Amino acid sequence: ISCKIQMLLVATVILASCFLTAKLWKRLAKYVMDLFTMRNIIGPAQLPLVGNAHQFEYGGAAFYRQIMEFGRQYQDHPMFRIWVGIYPIVVLQKAKSVESILSSSKHITKAFQYDFLHTWLGTGLLTSAGEKWHSRRKMLTPAFHFSILQDFCPVFSEQSRVLLQVLDDQLNADGQAELDIFPYMGRCALDIICETAMGCQVHAQTEQNSEYVASVANMSEIVMRRLKNPLYYSESLFARSRLSAEQNACLGVMHAFTTGVIAERRADFAAMSEEERRDQMAIRRRRKRLTFLDLLLFESETGAKLTDSDIREEVDTFMFEGHDTTAAAMTWCLFLLGRHPDVQAEVHKEIDAIWEEGRLSPRAT
Repeated sequence: ISCKIQMLLVATVILASCFLTAKLWKRLAKYVMDLFTMRNIIGPAQLPLVGNAHQFEYGGAAFYRQIMEFGRQYQDHPMFRIWVGIYPIVVLQKAKSVESILSSSKHITKAFQYDFLHTWLGTGLLTSAGEKWHSRRKMLTPAFHFSILQDFCPVFSEQSRVLLQVLDDQLNADGQAELDIFPYMGRCALDIICETAMGCQVHAQTEQNSEYVASVANMSEIVMRRLKNPLYYSESLFARSRLSAEQNACLGVMHAFTTGVIAERRADFAAMSEEERRDQMAIRRRRKRLTFLDLLLFESETGAKLTDSDIREEVDTFMFEGHDTTAAAMTWCLFLLGRHPDVQAEVHKEIDAIWEEGRLSPRAT
């Protein structure tokens, strides 16, 4: 019997070795092919197998400045490339190049690095592809109709006022003439997206101890740290890291929060008859703000039959996309206005003119 066990163990080891060798060979062959493909794209010198990973700055701000420096270094080129281990990343620098990709409805499969978001976002609109992406996009497009977005102007106004008060308090408390505005814009955007997407308030700007707000910020940082470390590209290695434990803790908080909000709102729907639900949606469209979650729940009852898991992945997706990228865009806009006072003056003049013409009400500004 022991002889048979030994033979079985030997066979298992041989098969496992063959499998790992084949997998490694396939990955190395892909690496060589990528080297050949990228040979004409300019970029910083890289080391074999390591790429540029050894050069990356650890902190988020320092890494951002490093990428910006690469951009300035290769500003005369439409794109440049960097290597994270054996994985190439191409950075586009011209609007036309970006437009051709973002406007495509065919090339929608994201790079495998987007898989790092699956534990958080599932396969929602950001990370899905194929038929699921097309059907979800078609279903969600009405949520961004101008009339619906216009209903949320009071939310934008209210949270903007909170932002101004927070900034004023911070400057008065520190006695400083300047501060890093991005964290404040991020919390403002999070307050806005929570109320518009889920119909609930998290008070990210005024309550610093919110577990959900902290988890969103920490999860975003974890994803970025993983992107910069090629060792964490391996699921098995990442699962054994301290970063994975931190991620699981954040996911527990965030998923519990969105699941609770969905369950509460679905219970409200379940308590109504089908006619009442339709009437309720009509009333909300006519008199009240219709949240993104309301639209998904209504669709789950009348059309696509979405599960709670389907709804959560779309809500989580828009929570992620709606606060982080929006905060970056708002911060960049303010930065450019600060760098170009003449344009800032024109914007101010335009807003004053719109106000004087009565095209904006005090409630919506």
